[in-house]
Amino acid sequence: MLPRLRTRFEAEIAQFDVVIRRRCGRGRRRLTQQTRREVLPKLDTRCAWRDDLRMAKTTVTHITDDIDGSKDATEVAFSFAGVDYVIDLGKKNAAAMEKALRPYIDHATKVPARTSASSRRKSPRSDASRRDLTKVREWAREQGIEVSDRGRVSASVIEQYEAAN
Repeated sequence: MLPRLRTRFEAEIAQFDVVIRRRCGRGRRRLTQQTRREVLPKLDTRCAWRDDLRMAKTTVTHITDDIDGSKDATEVAFSFAGVDYVIDLGKKNAAAMEKALRPYIDHATKVPARTSASSRRKSPRSDASRRDLTKVREWAREQGIEVSDRGRVSASVIEQYEAAN
């Protein structure tokens, strides 16, 4: 079974336990609750145990060419047979890909970008359209057309209302 990893805070408490055991000379005695109350507020839980262990972390991402491993590549997106692809290419391989695809691109028809499902979703009806349906229902009843109090109003009734108004 693997040992449980300590959080930095738990590691600092354990470090203080060791220091106090050494100073007190009482064998394996751990921190008492009172000592913990005195020591824990003084702990800096954001850093390591000593100031000389503090360090900044910098993450650097290098994008390399997926074909030959050269540095300073850029992401190239393309589609083929309805499938979208992304590849990281350096200048040399990007130029080679463009050169190979140029005859096909020159004779192809450009298709507009696809819309996502969320942008195609219809917005909920506004209060104005609900009020219009109320007017349509009132007009339909005056004309002797049967309509329900709630629910959908047929397109033919709405067309007749718009033609009359």
